[in-house]
Amino acid sequence: MRQKFQRLPNGYGSIRYLGPGRAKPYAVHLPEQNAKRPPALCYVADWFIGFAVLTAWHAGTYYPGLENEIGRERIKKETDPAKLCEQIVKDYGRINHKKSGSTVAEVYELYLDWKYGESAARQLSEDSRAATEAAFELLRPYHSRLLDDVTIQEWQDRVNKIGKQYSRSTVRNVVGLIKNLYGYAVPRELCRKDFGRYVIMPKTKPEVHYEPFTDEELKVLWSKREDPVVKMILVMCYSGFRVSAYVQKDFEVNLEEGYFRGGIKTESGRNRTVPIHSAIRPLAERMKGEFFNGKSVSQFRRDMKNTLQKLGLPERTPHSCRHTFSRLCESYGIREADRKRILGHSFGNDITNGVYGHRTLEELRTEIEKIKVPGEKGMDGRAGG
Repeated sequence: MRQKFQRLPNGYGSIRYLGPGRAKPYAVHLPEQNAKRPPALCYVADWFIGFAVLTAWHAGTYYPGLENEIGRERIKKETDPAKLCEQIVKDYGRINHKKSGSTVAEVYELYLDWKYGESAARQLSEDSRAATEAAFELLRPYHSRLLDDVTIQEWQDRVNKIGKQYSRSTVRNVVGLIKNLYGYAVPRELCRKDFGRYVIMPKTKPEVHYEPFTDEELKVLWSKREDPVVKMILVMCYSGFRVSAYVQKDFEVNLEEGYFRGGIKTESGRNRTVPIHSAIRPLAERMKGEFFNGKSVSQFRRDMKNTLQKLGLPERTPHSCRHTFSRLCESYGIREADRKRILGHSFGNDITNGVYGHRTLEELRTEIEKIKVPGEKGMDGRAGG
């Protein structure tokens, strides 16, 4: 009669007997995931070898072929299998209670340098990096935790919570980052288990429609322009760059000649020159090139949300400022071709403007100065109140 062995504890894995007539009749399986038994890690000749393999896997010392070494060496040296089993449990106990490994933040720093640093396989955009940094910020509760200690359920709970507050694209970035951290860490032995593969996209709140600020809302903002957050909102509303452009290393603020130069994302949008509207020039001068009050884009988003709430204004995003600029250009009759140039939009099949259209800085300045500030004389043909 085949010997019966003690049932292993939950989460330890399993050793399944496949029947007689096999050289290695025991299949060793890692712990179940989502109530499904994974494929066999290996096949062994003896239950005790399988137990030693599972213990080594939990301790982080397993490698393919270890089961053969155990079979040849360790089992041969122990005449009493029960004694061997007891010793393995003691070994695992010592290893399991020793906290080691890398924290989420430590793995992230290594991953960030690997993906975006000077030695990266390919140069990615600053916009991509900003999205990664914003995703990591949303995982702040786990920054100091060992990557191996964060459970699948904890990751999923965090992602589900983010899904209730942020757009689908933001949540997708967070889920992608979690998976990428494990994808980077596991082969480099910074953690033992790939829990990232089991994190799934949750339901998310409806996508934000980037409604532009109305003239009445702009009036409120101009009345509070001494506030550092409002100051930045106004600069974005009257220059039209994407939010991440302002923090690029090569973003230029030329106060002497009165222009911004920079841009991201598309060929048409990069390295474009936009005249500084006279209304925001004093604001730009006081900033001295330090946008967002020295904070990150993700921090500024939170500050912007809180500031608008305090002012009693509807929720808007930094991208709403770009839409506001586009609306102002249209409202004040800026030529469509110049509007595209300033916003960094492609001319598509319009060869006349795309290839042969050329405008000087002063010509663009004449166009952008058509935009009036609420309250100034000339808005809607009246003096503002």
